[in-house]
Amino acid sequence: MTAEKFDVYTHVTNQIITQIEAGTPPWRKPWTGGGAGVSLPERFNGEAYRGINILMLWATA
Repeated sequence: MTAEKFDVYTHVTNQIITQIEAGTPPWRKPWTGGGAGVSLPERFNGEAYRGINILMLWATA
């Protein structure tokens, strides 16, 4: 018996589809107010996350 390998693409796609079906697309701004702009999430060392990592962090939050 072999264990199935985790497919990150399927995981991300399924999370996005679930959120769309629930009426909460992860790319919509869930807060109000102006401000200085969007601050990107950062790693513990101050380096900004990039790419799909940002979307996944915002979706999880």
